[in-house]
Amino acid sequence: GLSLRKPELVPAETPGRFRYRIFIQQIEREYEMVEGTLAVAVSGSKGGKDVTLPLAELSTDFDAKAATLHFRYFQAIEGELALPEGFEPKGITAVARVNKPHETEVREQFPWELQERFINVGK
Repeated sequence: GLSLRKPELVPAETPGRFRYRIFIQQIEREYEMVEGTLAVAVSGSKGGKDVTLPLAELSTDFDAKAATLHFRYFQAIEGELALPEGFEPKGITAVARVNKPHETEVREQFPWELQERFINVGK
């Protein structure tokens, strides 16, 4: 069991830029080390056509290191993304592919919904 929580999206100070936070959590009794990768894409429309853009193309923060999953309980991936001019975002697709401790894939689709600020997670 793996759980992908709905991504948190907050407007950045620059128009067309957004901060994001994505949580992946293990939900099994035995908290073994999880290893794998995370792929994220933003879907929407531009010029009347449906377009899907990989997060790696929209965010310099989402590099190979950010896309690598390596955790026991949960992992938070944060960064900032910039949308191309004229692109209207509609949703986010996240796919976690795990190869350890067991091969599995979790795919979730979420609507593009902005919030005022990130949810406060206890420090």
